[in-house]
Amino acid sequence: MLKKIIFFFVLLLANSICPQDSKLESEKIYQSVLKATFVNDKIEVAKKFLSISECKEGAYTRKLLKDSHYWNREAGIFIVGECKNPNLDKEICNLFIEDHMIRTPIRELIKKNPSRYTKDLIAIYKNDIWNANKKELFQLYEITQDENTSNFLQSIIKNPKSPDRSLAIQSLLKHTKKQNDSFIRSYLKDNELRKYSLQWIVENGSNDDLPLFQEILSNTNSKMEDLVFACMAIGKWGNEKEKKSTYLRFLKEDSQSLLPSVFFIFNKMMDENLFSEISRLSRTGKTQTIRTEAILQIKDLPNQKKYAFLILFLQEEYQTQNQADIGDAFATVITFGIHGIFQGLQEKNRKNKFASIQSEVIQLLQKETGERFTTAPEWKAWANQKKHLPITITFE
Repeated sequence: MLKKIIFFFVLLLANSICPQDSKLESEKIYQSVLKATFVNDKIEVAKKFLSISECKEGAYTRKLLKDSHYWNREAGIFIVGECKNPNLDKEICNLFIEDHMIRTPIRELIKKNPSRYTKDLIAIYKNDIWNANKKELFQLYEITQDENTSNFLQSIIKNPKSPDRSLAIQSLLKHTKKQNDSFIRSYLKDNELRKYSLQWIVENGSNDDLPLFQEILSNTNSKMEDLVFACMAIGKWGNEKEKKSTYLRFLKEDSQSLLPSVFFIFNKMMDENLFSEISRLSRTGKTQTIRTEAILQIKDLPNQKKYAFLILFLQEEYQTQNQADIGDAFATVITFGIHGIFQGLQEKNRKNKFASIQSEVIQLLQKETGERFTTAPEWKAWANQKKHLPITITFE
C-alpha cells in the first residue's frame, strides 16, 4: 500500500514539473537557434525541438517564423516540415503569400510532399490577391498535381468572369497529360485561352494534330502567336518538304516578325534556297537580333560563300535592342516551353555577348582561311582581294 502511495505522489510531482521543464528546454533551444551563426547551424539546433512537445504546441516554431532574421524563419520552416502539424501547415501556406523572403524554402518544403498542403493552398486563393503574389501561388498549384487541385483550377477556367483563367490554365498545363487533355483542348475556340490549348497540343499531341496547324498556316488572318505554334508543329511532325517550305515562307516575309521564332524552330536546316534567304537576312534584317541570328545559322557551314556575309557582319557596331527587336510573336509565348530560348536571345543582345560572337567569327575565319587578321578592316581588305566582295545588299 505504501508503495502505491509513493508511486502516486511521484506521478503528481512529474506532472507538475515536466511541463515547466519542457517550456524551459524549449526556451533554451529557441535562444540557441537565435545565437547560431549560419542557417544550417540554426536548423541543426532547431532539430532538438523534435524530441520535445514543440511539434504539438508550435509556440516557438511560430516565434521563429515571425523573427526578423531570414535564417531564423528558415529554421522555423524546417520544423514545420518535420512536425506535420495541420495548424502549422496552414500557417506556412499563408506565410507564402505574406512573406516574399521565405517563398523559396516554403516552395521547396511543399515540393517534398505536395498533397499534404493542397487543401490549405486552395483555401488561401482569393481573386483579389495582388498579382505578383497570385502568380507565385499559381506556381504552387503546378506542384500539387492531385485531383483536388485539377478540379479547383478547372473551376476557375470554367468561370468566364474570373480574372485568373489564364493563370489557372497555365498551371493546369503542368499537370498529368491524360487527365486534362480533353478539357484543355475544349478551349481552342476561346479567344483568351486558345494559345494555351495550342501549346498543350504542340507539347502533348501527335501527328494526328498536324491538320489543325496546317489550317492555321493557310489562314491569312491567323494571329502571330498561333503561327508560332503552327511552325513548332510543322517542325515536330511535318515532313522535310513541308518544313523547308514553311521556313522559306517566313524568311521571305517583309514583316520579319516571326524570324526569331523560325530561326529557333528550324535551327540549322539548310539547302541552297535557305542559304540564299538567310545570308540575305544577315544584311537586310530589320534588327541586329535578326542579322545576328542569321549569321549564327550560316557561320558553321562548309561553304566559302558565307565568308562575305561573315566579314560584313564584323563591320557592325553594337546596337541596344528591346523586346520588340527580339520579336513580338516570340515574346508572346515566352511563358511557354521556349522561355529559355527567349532568354538566350536576350543574352545575345547584350554588348559583351555581341562582341563575343564577332570574336568567334574572326576565330572561325582564321581557322578556315589560314589568315591571322584580327580586325574588321583587315578582313574586308582580304575579302576584296579574294573577290569575295562586294555585296550590294545592306542593312544601312
